[in-house]
Amino acid sequence: MNTGRDNLRTILAITILVLPLWAARTLAGDWPTYRGDYRRSGVAAQPLTLPLHEAWVHKAAHPPQPAWPELPATVDVWHRIQGLAPTTTYDRAYHVAVAGGQLFFGSSAEDAVYCLDATTGQPR
Repeated sequence: MNTGRDNLRTILAITILVLPLWAARTLAGDWPTYRGDYRRSGVAAQPLTLPLHEAWVHKAAHPPQPAWPELPATVDVWHRIQGLAPTTTYDRAYHVAVAGGQLFFGSSAEDAVYCLDATTGQPR
């Protein structure tokens, strides 16, 4: 008589069992953010198979265009600090994220986001 409640319990049980398996499969080879994870660790859980070989190369139409000038400021006049060290510049190279067999990167030169097939390098 409680078929609605029984159906809900069945769906909930299936979700609880399947979701972790799906998440593990999805996250196993994905790098959904720059350098792989929210800590930007750049470390993969999967072992590398040596020797490594180049599968494909993508040649961008234009190199990245940095948002800031080439030479960093050496003086902070407001705080009266001399000899500032250069800060890290993140837009001199493309930063790649990989998810679901697709590779994504944004082009600062073309104001566009690109998606390539991670296996073949072909545009999607």
